[in-house]
Amino acid sequence: MNRKMVFITLSDSGIETIKSNPELPKKEMEFVNQSLPYFPYMANIVYHNLNKQF
Repeated sequence: MNRKMVFITLSDSGIETIKSNPELPKKEMEFVNQSLPYFPYMANIVYHNLNKQF
């Protein structure tokens, strides 16, 4: 099984776009709450790419 590590870094313009459009965070949280029901209880989420080497 391949495991993934994901680091997402938003650009400054991306952050400004998100801040200026209140619908984007709402849509994001609707999706997160549907597919990650434990999300509200998580302190930190880190994704790692862990491909098999052998």
